[in-house]
Amino acid sequence: MKLRFDSLLRPMPGAVLIFTLTVGAFAQEAPPPGAPPGTIATKAFTRNRVISILPDTKRALVLKSDERNPFARRNPDVDLITEDSEQETEADLIRDKLTSLPITGRTYGPKGLRILAGEIVFERGKTVDPVIENQTENLRVENINDTTIELAWIDLETGKLTGKQLKLFYDLSPKVRFLLKGQEAGDDLVADRKYGVFHPDHPLPIAERQDQAEEQEPAELPNGISQKAFQEGQ
Repeated sequence: MKLRFDSLLRPMPGAVLIFTLTVGAFAQEAPPPGAPPGTIATKAFTRNRVISILPDTKRALVLKSDERNPFARRNPDVDLITEDSEQETEADLIRDKLTSLPITGRTYGPKGLRILAGEIVFERGKTVDPVIENQTENLRVENINDTTIELAWIDLETGKLTGKQLKLFYDLSPKVRFLLKGQEAGDDLVADRKYGVFHPDHPLPIAERQDQAEEQEPAELPNGISQKAFQEGQ
């Protein structure tokens, strides 16, 4: 007796219907409690599922002449950066260059404050000079105040602002690097000469540091050096 495999593997109509209903039950979830009548059950979300898009299901996206294409390559000479690459983008290089510029001067001009950073002069409404070779991204100075320089990125194709900003913070307030000890008259109206330099960046006030230094001085000094000479030498 010979059996044909196609007849054995051929499912019954009822079995096909039961199998289809079982898959559908596992692929859908019941409506949440309290849902209005007629609510359709949603399909269960499967993590890492693959959504296939056929060529005939794709939709074209038409950009207007004044719209920016976010997927366009601004500089074709620069290699594309993958997700696994640690290479910096052009915007990152520009940001690093600008934030590392030493800000050394400030003055007032017809448009407000003008800031000197390295060899670049920042002024409101002015396009920032290029800071890297073959630079394609540009920035414009939007605002300058006493502590911040606000720069805005410019789109290469439209020439309009992209909405991204870069802020450079600075502090040109006067600071004391070296503070010399002064002289004051004693009981005999004779000024005692003092030596040494105070460090204004020290966390303790001058009087407290002086008291701590006196407490930490050794009781006996070698070579017959007096306490007064040792203190003035510090």
